[in-house]
Amino acid sequence: MTEARDSLVMRVISALVLAPVVIAAVYSGGLSFLALVLLAVGLMAWEWSRLVLGVFDLRGVVFVASALAAVLLFAVGWMASAAVPLVIGLGHGFLVVRAEQPGVRSWLLGGLVYLTAAGAALLWLRHRPDDGLVLAGWLIAVVWATDIGAYVSGRIIGGPRLAPAVSPKKTWAGLAGGMLLAFAVGWISPAVAPMMGATDWMLALASAGVAAVAQGGDLLASLLKRSFGAKDASRLIPGHGGVLDRADGLLSAAVCVGVVLAIRELVL
Repeated sequence: MTEARDSLVMRVISALVLAPVVIAAVYSGGLSFLALVLLAVGLMAWEWSRLVLGVFDLRGVVFVASALAAVLLFAVGWMASAAVPLVIGLGHGFLVVRAEQPGVRSWLLGGLVYLTAAGAALLWLRHRPDDGLVLAGWLIAVVWATDIGAYVSGRIIGGPRLAPAVSPKKTWAGLAGGMLLAFAVGWISPAVAPMMGATDWMLALASAGVAAVAQGGDLLASLLKRSFGAKDASRLIPGHGGVLDRADGLLSAAVCVGVVLAIRELVL
């Protein structure tokens, strides 16, 4: 009981320290937000490669460098050039991981694409000229609400497990609680709705949908750790584990929202 309480206290303290930094970077945009995204992508790439490979060696260095270079080139507007380090990283990963390790190879290559896409999506959403700040703020608020709602309702209600083979602690009640709180955040964010061409109800429902996607990202990170026998991605953040443990839901949510908005703009 004491250990669980101490862990919760440490989680709260870490969140109180990190949240203002994230909020300030999102609000400032520009180089501040770019630096935050690059730092997060770099640390998550380090965690991901170390989990999959079991060690951080030259393969991991190439993995991290490829992700950072691709995101940075995307950020400065060199879209086509951003594909070059990504292709180099994918080719290197394919060649240096032995064929008898298909699971390792798949996780490594998939992780490079996933982390790069998430970093690019976050930068694209925040730096949209008219609605970037509002969209990025809404997205992060929804993901945070999802985490809080899922944690609280899961602890209080409990009940059937959501995916016991992947993450034994997650429950259907937690998923429902996360989606409900995300719905509430969407409902009280009327400034976002017109920018997305939606009504308040549509935005609230979209927020609940993003919450479900964020929980899917959480489960993906859990599957990664379980596949390689790890409890946490690292121990960089006291009470939370690694950066990947803290940002897993934001990654999937950012990719989802970015793809939906990009398709919407292409169609319309």
